[in-house]
Amino acid sequence: DEIRFIFFDKVNNGLYPNLDFLLLTKRPSNINKYIPEHWLKNPPENVMFGASAVDQATFNTVVRQLKDVKGRKFLSLEPQLGPILPDGHFEEIIDWIIQGGESGPKKRPFKLGWARGMRDICDSHGVPYFFKQIDKVQLIPDDLQVRQFPEVRSILPIQQTNQ
Repeated sequence: DEIRFIFFDKVNNGLYPNLDFLLLTKRPSNINKYIPEHWLKNPPENVMFGASAVDQATFNTVVRQLKDVKGRKFLSLEPQLGPILPDGHFEEIIDWIIQGGESGPKKRPFKLGWARGMRDICDSHGVPYFFKQIDKVQLIPDDLQVRQFPEVRSILPIQQTNQ
């Protein structure tokens, strides 16, 4: 708890306006319990709240739970262990999707069709998509070399030079 409060204090005091913080959890239902009370209505623009999903069931659960969180939100679909097909209007809730397979000696298989499907769904719904890895061994095919990021926030004034 102490480290969390130190972090919240530093963000609240604007010490890092040029950094985006990704707060990732497997339990997005707890986000509103642990963030500062004033973030419930006015979260900092340089903080994104994220949740992990590995299959359709966890995807459905975390998207539903993220509806209750104010601010910018993302999903980490990794390690994805089964097919995921977003339904409803996920693009109204989610600002970014990161996807990837599992690595390590006991890695479970990741199907490239899952990545291509999610890439296409994100593209058609205007959600930035970032494909991270298959398994850290296989090379990523050219059509999945997608590294999109959420829209850049304009916090700091842009300095003009006369060069």
